[in-house]
Amino acid sequence: MNFRDYQKLSERTLKRSGNNSVDLFHMVTGVMSEWEEYVDATDSVNRQEELCDMMWYIANYCTLRNLNLEDFPTMVLVDLEVKDEHIPYYTSKFADIVKKHCIYGKPIDVEKENEILRGLVFTIAKLIGVENLQKGLERNIEKLKVRYPEKYTDVLALNRDLKKERQTLEK
Repeated sequence: MNFRDYQKLSERTLKRSGNNSVDLFHMVTGVMSEWEEYVDATDSVNRQEELCDMMWYIANYCTLRNLNLEDFPTMVLVDLEVKDEHIPYYTSKFADIVKKHCIYGKPIDVEKENEILRGLVFTIAKLIGVENLQKGLERNIEKLKVRYPEKYTDVLALNRDLKKERQTLEK
């Protein structure tokens, strides 16, 4: 699955509050909470799920900001070392620019925002494996179809069938 399709399909399950600042905070805190779940993951299927869940939040952040996820490539010509700790590093920078925008009214520094998003997407792709990322994104969308057959609802978010979701991820 390419990033353009993933971003479009991810939006189907995006809960919009009607307040763009709240929605941006939701996306940033979502990346942060998925990091915690990644750290606590017990197997490779679960770790990949959490990284793809981070991509869901990043894709929807891009939608809210009128950005294209596909503008953040996962491959570069040099072989850079990627470590798990790059995720909280970029996520804290991400939270800082969104906080300053939403709370203090500071315009988002687009160059910094792009650098952060590139860093997050690249790191996630390297941790999953660039070759596994497309398949992981497909499984992520399939999992969300199991959770939300029509669209996002609070009731379905609180009453998940984790066994069925896991079966979808293991396909």
